Amino acid sequence: MIERAEQLAYWLGIRAEHLADGTATSYGPDTIAKGDWIAWRGTWYPVKRVNKKTVTIPSIVGGSWTDTMRYTNITGHRTAAEMSTQRPAAGE
Repeated sequence: MIERAEQLAYWLGIRAEHLADGTATSYGPDTIAKGDWIAWRGTWYPVKRVNKKTVTIPSIVGGSWTDTMRYTNITGHRTAAEMSTQRPAAGE
């Protein structure tokens, strides 16, 4: 149990360093708003709803339903204002 706690402390420290030096980005309900856009696997999706652990986006396969995306799976984020002036290329 102690070894696991030490590993967790180590990885939390590494994560904090990455956030501090800009090599990692942290997404969550405090950084993403309804109307913003998120990227996943090179495709951008408009955010329909912001939840505690996920965002709601249109169906990733083009259906009439919505999907939820965990913050940990998001690979990019643009505000609604940023998207209205410049749409990023796929994979950006």
